[in-house]
Amino acid sequence: MEKKTSAWSTDRIMAICAIVTSVLSISICIYQTHLTLKEQKASVWPHLHIAQPAFWGIPGKSKYAFNIVNDGIGPAIIVKCGIYYKGIYYEKGVEKFINTFENSVLKDRPLNFYGNIEQMVVSSGNVIEFLSSSFPEKDAQFLHNFFYNEATVEIIYKSVYDEYWRVTSKHRAEKIDYSEDTP
Repeated sequence: MEKKTSAWSTDRIMAICAIVTSVLSISICIYQTHLTLKEQKASVWPHLHIAQPAFWGIPGKSKYAFNIVNDGIGPAIIVKCGIYYKGIYYEKGVEKFINTFENSVLKDRPLNFYGNIEQMVVSSGNVIEFLSSSFPEKDAQFLHNFFYNEATVEIIYKSVYDEYWRVTSKHRAEKIDYSEDTP
């Protein structure tokens, strides 16, 4: 009588178990690497918002400030800043916007502002006073209404991992696809 050999010998079963275990181990390593990368990105996540406090009630003077605040965990690198006004986009922030208008309502007001904030790094917990002024209450109120209702400031910023967000004076920050090579 001939002995039948089984196709499923102990050696074969052990080899298949070793291959399955190896494949599962590699899958788990890849997944853990993916989770670690997500954790690293989250640990440096910047979150900018635009605050427009206006302080009334100081006799004869009021202060208006247009602040950029980083409430996130990591630094925010400002890539682009511009202002939308009456359907036109003005790049390079406030200075170019104000200088564009010879007879602008903003032209003769005493404003303090950053000329260009592009490539500026806003550390976690920091506030940049992007635009400010102290003057009579009616002017402070005008400026507050102007930047709150008529003009829209847009800031595009990135994290140290080149993830991009857009924040405006009217909307919260949202993640976007952006290329710095695109004008």
